Amino acid sequence: MTEGVPLAISALKKLVKESMVHGPFGQFLPPSPLLKYYADRRTVDKLLTTLDLELSLRTAVQGSWAIVFTILVLIGKTEHFRHFTSRDLSDKCLPFRSPADWNEECSRCCFGSFYEQQWSLLPWVLKHQGIIDLHLPEETILPVVNMEPLGHSGHSSTFKITVHPDCDQLFDKRQTHPHIYVLKTCHRGEEGSYRNEVNAYELLTNHEDRKGKNEIGQNLLNLYGHFRYKGEYHLILEYADLGNLDNYWEKIGPPLRVEDRIRFFQGLAQLVKVLQRMHELYDSPGKGYKLQGVHQDIKPANILVSRRSLESDYDVDFKLIDFGLLRFIKRPLAGESVTCSDMCGTQMYSAPESLRDDTFLQGSKIPVGTGIDIWSLGCVFSEAIIWCALGKEGLTKYTRLRTEETDIHPTLRNTGYSGCFHNGETALRAVFDMHIEALDSPRGGYGGCQEMIAITEDMMVEANSRATAVVLYRKCNIGLRIAEARKGISHPHDPVMRTDPEQASNDTSLPKFPTRPTNAPSRNTYPLPNPTKSSSKEMHSPSKPTVSPSRPPVSSPPSLMEYLPRPPNTPSRFASPLPMPQNSPSSGRTENPPLRSPYSPPGLTRSNSSSRPYVLTPPIPAYQPPGRMEYPPMPLISVSGSGDSPPTGPPRGSHPPPRRSEPSPRPRRLKKRKERSCLTAICCCIFAVLTLGCLN
Repeated sequence: MTEGVPLAISALKKLVKESMVHGPFGQFLPPSPLLKYYADRRTVDKLLTTLDLELSLRTAVQGSWAIVFTILVLIGKTEHFRHFTSRDLSDKCLPFRSPADWNEECSRCCFGSFYEQQWSLLPWVLKHQGIIDLHLPEETILPVVNMEPLGHSGHSSTFKITVHPDCDQLFDKRQTHPHIYVLKTCHRGEEGSYRNEVNAYELLTNHEDRKGKNEIGQNLLNLYGHFRYKGEYHLILEYADLGNLDNYWEKIGPPLRVEDRIRFFQGLAQLVKVLQRMHELYDSPGKGYKLQGVHQDIKPANILVSRRSLESDYDVDFKLIDFGLLRFIKRPLAGESVTCSDMCGTQMYSAPESLRDDTFLQGSKIPVGTGIDIWSLGCVFSEAIIWCALGKEGLTKYTRLRTEETDIHPTLRNTGYSGCFHNGETALRAVFDMHIEALDSPRGGYGGCQEMIAITEDMMVEANSRATAVVLYRKCNIGLRIAEARKGISHPHDPVMRTDPEQASNDTSLPKFPTRPTNAPSRNTYPLPNPTKSSSKEMHSPSKPTVSPSRPPVSSPPSLMEYLPRPPNTPSRFASPLPMPQNSPSSGRTENPPLRSPYSPPGLTRSNSSSRPYVLTPPIPAYQPPGRMEYPPMPLISVSGSGDSPPTGPPRGSHPPPRRSEPSPRPRRLKKRKERSCLTAICCCIFAVLTLGCLN
């Protein structure tokens, strides 16, 4: 040998040693340093010459036999390199698990050392469509550079992993965090949970609706692959940068602007679509059956938050995870009801019908239906409302009040049910008290809080009264569209929802409605004014409410959700705030004329019909572009049907005064009143369309 032989070999060994990456699953050599080293033709020729090999093998070293050649150099068996090239045993055949294709001499002298050395130079490469229920050898080294724990449950653990770029072929330019994934590991003996979760992801992500689309994909994590490794079951999932919902509430402050609150609730309400698909997953319509399942463990820790854009912390996607307890059952299209055995999810967010408060029930299989998911999601909505209105301090107080109330019951004290949302039968009083406190807060008046409270309390009722996911989806659509229509109305506490007082005072882009008086009556008790002392104009004017000095001040007006039609015999705190007029037995007429609540939406007036307590008062002015609208005197029309109210409009046969084309010399406040009337008319039109749609 020449003088340069040891220098060439030592240089290669030094390169391999310095390029080794030490990861949590072992040290490995990425492919790029080795390929870059062999790209130099003079370096390869020097190695072949000093190892007494033909220069014609240069193409093999620089091509498909680079890793095989490096392993032979490291173990000192380069004289067998021509054996691999002649039998086409290239890098594609790695790893070699048995010397089946080796000759007897080569297998006897170097297979053992070759087998041990090959794993560090052969890390596992993550490929699309190549990680489907694989069974990896225990010697395989996963190309993970960093690994951080995210959570732990009874049957699985989740980790945030960073994959080396040379071994990551799953990378997509649309990923906001490249080469970062979530590795979910199901422990030994949890193959059932692993199979349930893989099956749920495959069914939900590959399911298409009648239009050929999958609209719930943005609310599910991407499953890149699943495999078995060292006796455990692993899933590679998409990474959500903001963590779960608990982490999100801890790191991000509550939204201060009305638009941000509406955007937050719109994103959170998309989880209802996942429930609808899960509860009624039609599979092969021609075969006449459908698959239905129950999640059974919906909680903030199982809802991940992924940032959609960098412009706002509230423009996010919420993704439902942890389908280990979900098992789809084949049901006929009609007939049987959906029931399954309770799998004992998180007890704090469980429904009352899932209560196991003694030893006998703890060992029993309790049949439950899809309503337990509706209850659990309602608990999540309730905490989200408190966070939006009262912040992190409100969530802490909410948990404390629930814990104090559940500790009164001996069967719930010091158990997993301590701090839950029910007492074994109905929702806790603390739930409604905190909802009222949220409504009375500065941020509870607008932005969807009122509408979401009405929806949430309908979700937290008895099992036979809970709405299905389809009905709940429609309610969320209607409620948030109403909140969207009301976002232009100024709030009594924060007129333009700005943090800068000077900017808020100078902003005149939004019309300002009359602020609510500090001694306004309570939301649920509106006294009826005396018709003998109040004129019809005063009773129909929202700017002159009847004030009761003995009532406590209320911060925000009632929601438009109070006037939506409700199913019969459905209790709610958002029923009509005004008592129904009673019929006089002597005269057959009502004691009071038709009234409108001082803080009800303009255009909603009392009706004498008990089935429809509020009706629209015509006429509603048509929408006209700002700057051109001029309203003629509008007569007040009574809808009581009694006929006793004298006509207040122009006499029959008369014509309204002509519109004035030149600017009116009226005061500035009348101009503002016209702008407010325009917005009021738009809101009432939207509300009328939505109400008629619900009634149909």
